[in-house]
Amino acid sequence: MSGHFIIPKKYYQFTFIALLILTIFTVLISRVDLGVLNTPVAIGVATVKAGLVGAFFMGLRWERANLIFVFGAIAAMVLFFLFTFIDLAYRGAITDEVSQPYGYKSPVKVTEKLHHSSSEKMDRH
Repeated sequence: MSGHFIIPKKYYQFTFIALLILTIFTVLISRVDLGVLNTPVAIGVATVKAGLVGAFFMGLRWERANLIFVFGAIAAMVLFFLFTFIDLAYRGAITDEVSQPYGYKSPVKVTEKLHHSSSEKMDRH
């Protein structure tokens, strides 16, 4: 029977300290307005934290067989977010209707605006 690799304690300690530092960084950076970069920075920090957990706590650093699947899943996630960010970045570059999808003129006519409170409705009946 082949021996199971036991992860040294120093890797757990390093990972724990790195996760604490990244958590503090996440809280501090959430209080700063970065504009468009808020979401990419948050996703970047979360990706680094997930990588640390996967590599050291789950022992994927020493498992060669599963690395292809892990990197494939990460690559698929990066592509998903990349296409989403590209879509958001270039909205409105083609037509104005795309930049504000809910601001288009509807053929439906509103005959009466319903801005009554619930107490006014009860008074009518």
